[in-house]
Amino acid sequence: ELRPAEAYCFIYQPFPGTRLADHALDIGAVDAATLAGSGADGFHGSFESFSPLRQDNIVELENVQRLFGLVVKMPALFAVARRLVAVRRLAPVFRLLYKIHLRLTVLRRRRVDAY
Repeated sequence: ELRPAEAYCFIYQPFPGTRLADHALDIGAVDAATLAGSGADGFHGSFESFSPLRQDNIVELENVQRLFGLVVKMPALFAVARRLVAVRRLAPVFRLLYKIHLRLTVLRRRRVDAY
């Protein structure tokens, strides 16, 4: 009903020295080496990166994250997307769709800003 121009969601990124990062380390959701390489100075990821979290359903969560903006723009995709996010072998397709959607959004924003 709101029809937002853009919509994004993100998977938690642990940053060293925070209580949430310590908690992620304590429960085994992230390993110490990965945590040491993240944070403002060490994180070299992007919105298109893989999550550093270790959990059984991380691929499905990445799939949801990558389809979220498309589904918000085109709600008719919700029922199909809901079924397909659990299909792990489709992750590369969802990653590609996300990259295309993100690039088109950036291009549209530049075009709007130019006026």
